[in-house]
Amino acid sequence: MLKVLFVCEKNSARSRIAEAFCTLLGDETKIQVQSAGLNPGGVNPLAAAVMKELGIDISQKHSQDVFELYRQGVLFTHVITVCDEKTSAQCPIFPGAVQREQWNIADIAALQGTEARQLEDARRIREELRARVDVFLSRHQCKAQTRESAQHGM
Repeated sequence: MLKVLFVCEKNSARSRIAEAFCTLLGDETKIQVQSAGLNPGGVNPLAAAVMKELGIDISQKHSQDVFELYRQGVLFTHVITVCDEKTSAQCPIFPGAVQREQWNIADIAALQGTEARQLEDARRIREELRARVDVFLSRHQCKAQTRESAQHGM
């Protein structure tokens, strides 16, 4: 079974979105997924809004601290950082046979411009994360074939 951790700066947007897509699209008998942040904070309203457009609520999950998971000795097979390389380098090295990936995804919290422009950019980031999660699940043969996935166009 794959045990996947998505990490970003605050566990407020990118890692939550990636976790939500991985949970929705992944076969729960083959994969377990969590997300955490280096400096955990509440959910980003833009991230919550663009996921709500798909009928997915990411606002209820409590933000996790990646360092707390490390201190607890939680083991993962894959740790995927969804932030820039400099931020990614701050993530602890988890023990065991962990495969690390770094997906350089734009920060939703840094989006600027009008509200409409920010929503458009947040949707683009959401779709990039969905595509990357889909490739990851396909590569590891962990995709679920569920009616719910089909309803969301995934």
